This record gives sequence, C-alpha cells and structure tokens, in this order.
Amino acid sequence: AIAAASVTGAIVKQALLDPLPYRDDESLVSLLTAVDSVNTSTTPVSAHVLRDLRASEAPLIEFAPIAPVAGVYTTADATETIGLSHVEDGYFRLLGTTPARGRVWTAQEPDALVISAALWRDRLAAVPDVLGRTLVVNGRPRTIVGVMPDDFVPPYFVATDAWAPLDLSPMLADVRGRRQLTVLARRAPGVSAEAVAAYMTVFSRQMQERFPSVHANQTWVALSLRNELVGSARPALLGIAGAAGLLLIIVAASIAGL
Repeated sequence: AIAAASVTGAIVKQALLDPLPYRDDESLVSLLTAVDSVNTSTTPVSAHVLRDLRASEAPLIEFAPIAPVAGVYTTADATETIGLSHVEDGYFRLLGTTPARGRVWTAQEPDALVISAALWRDRLAAVPDVLGRTLVVNGRPRTIVGVMPDDFVPPYFVATDAWAPLDLSPMLADVRGRRQLTVLARRAPGVSAEAVAAYMTVFSRQMQERFPSVHANQTWVALSLRNELVGSARPALLGIAGAAGLLLIIVAASIAGL
C-alpha cells in the first residue's frame, strides 16, 4: 500500500504539479482549431490562419509551428523509418533547448537536420564525427548540424527522431481549409490566459466574417500546454491517486486494529 501510494503520488506530482521541462512553461500555449465549438487536441491549424494570427495584434509571441511526417532515411548500409518533424528554428528557442552537439540550422540551410540523441546513439553508432554527415531523408540529402540532448522530450510527437527546417510556402499555396500544423506559442509578458482567450474569440469572429465559406463553423483557442498535454488524463490520475490513498488508509487501519 505504501509502495502504491508513493508511486502514484510521484506520477501525479510530475504530471500535475512539477514544471514542464521547457522554458517558462506556464506561459506556453497550444493553438487549436475548434470545429462546431468542440475543442480537440487532434485538430491542427491551417498555415493561412497562422499567418493571419502572426500578422494580427495577438498577445502571443514566439509562434512555433510543427508539421510531422513519416520519414525514411537511407545510407549505404540501411533503409529505416524515422519520425520526422518540420519546424522553424524558433521551435527550439521557444522550448528553451539547444543541441548538445552542434547547433540549430540557419536560414541559409534548408537541407539541414537536427537529430535526436537516440538516433545518433542507436542507429548511427554514436559516431563522434556525426556533425556534417549526410543522411538521405525521404529522398533528399540533408546535412546533420546538431544532436539534441539525451533528456530532451518534445511536447508533441515524442517519437520524433529528427527535425528539419519548415517551409510554409507550399502550405500557403494550398487551399485555406487544409489544416496541417500543430502550433505552439507563448503568452506575451504580463498577459493573462483570460486576455488571450478573449482575443482568440475576437480573432475567430474576424476569420468567420472574412472567410465564411471556409471558417463559418471554426474557432481558435489557445490552451495551456500543460492542460492540453495532461488535461484528458487528469480525472484518471486523480482517481488512481485517490484509490491508492484509500488503500493505504485501509491497510493502516487494519494494522492499527491488529
């Protein structure tokens, strides 16, 4: 009973109380598209909407769009599947992390690649000269410029093995209604969650009026990243913690009775 209560308490503490392992985690938000007023973490954002939001006076800073894709990399000896996310370089600044080896790409390096420590260790044999090596990913040669720390876990798409520069141009050339991006952002300093929510309501109304054929039934919300990541699991976590606590009380009472 003590073991169960201790383990459960540790899990609940890490999920609900401890800071997330990202810079200024309390100000991080996840931008979502709500269809028919239903908020869902499985509904990404259109690149057109992200562009409009960036151009507006939103009380948000440091936008970080993510476009995950299935990746296949080939070498002279192997062809393997990897998790690949296309991100802007600001993604790493937003989360407050930097590669443990090397660096993040520059704007002049569209074919650069930052890889995870697991990919470097498990599939590339932790070769010391990994920086500057070329991996052919999805048929495109890419140069490794950085290796992330071993303890880095991305907030979304935790199985990501590599990150490549995101080019929004093809998405902006596509139809407005196509939603392809998971978007992180940060509340501006001194701005409350309520103020951001009020602004997103106004922004949603503007989008509905400008593009009624596409956005008539859509709104956009900025949810706390912690609530977005663990919100659906919160009742289960609290229920398990309560059950473990009850078990501990029953056992303690039984021992006292004996």
